[in-house]
Amino acid sequence: MYGVSNSDYCEDAKYDAKIYVEDAIRYGAEGAIPNATVYYSCVGFRCRLGETDYIRNNGQKVSETTLLDAKLPECYNGAIVVESKDHVFEPVFVTSSDIEGSIIIQGKPKIELPLNLEIKEFNADIVTEKDFDYDKYTSVITVLNNDNQQFTYSVYIPNKTAENRLVIKIPLNSSDDNNLTIDVRLLDVENNVSVGGYYYEGILDGSEVAHATTMTLPVLTMSAPPTNEETMVKLYSEIIFGKSALFEPELS
Repeated sequence: MYGVSNSDYCEDAKYDAKIYVEDAIRYGAEGAIPNATVYYSCVGFRCRLGETDYIRNNGQKVSETTLLDAKLPECYNGAIVVESKDHVFEPVFVTSSDIEGSIIIQGKPKIELPLNLEIKEFNADIVTEKDFDYDKYTSVITVLNNDNQQFTYSVYIPNKTAENRLVIKIPLNSSDDNNLTIDVRLLDVENNVSVGGYYYEGILDGSEVAHATTMTLPVLTMSAPPTNEETMVKLYSEIIFGKSALFEPELS
């Protein structure tokens, strides 16, 4: 293919491919992945095949299934690559001239859930539960799936817009056990100080996460906020990292 441009190569597409794209964990309407972009890569060429859409009849959606009817250029063991902001896909390798029937490609989802934070205030070993002050605190939430090394983060900043809301994004690798690390940092921006947090290392069931409507996490604080390096070290070493294991994430 020496001397052939990428556009010329991609335009010489002659092999039909019906590519179904779906969620690896959720099914039905929840498992549909519209507007995912599909590419076909071969050696130094990369062809944009199009975007997935629902099955339609005269423009009207008739199924929750999402697919792309595409044509592929000649390639031995080329890679079909799917990109979507809320899913992670592995490339699927196919020889375009050998395609028979349909191709099903599943993406591992990044589940976004509304998040509730509950303050657990420590005074020595006495714990007082308090409501989270959404008008005062900025929170940064990071999640790492240790099984596939997928990482997400979300930030809540108070008093910005009416649409601003507190959410958590959880990358899943399986419908069963997912080995997750969840890190929450709570900041009092007005006083420019870190005042609390939560650190979780454990297993969450992927199916339960995928079908939950809300997650609730504790945020561990001290009755007297940190004022110097010594009290900041105490907050993190004794409270956040020392006590977080007492509390589990809650799904509802």
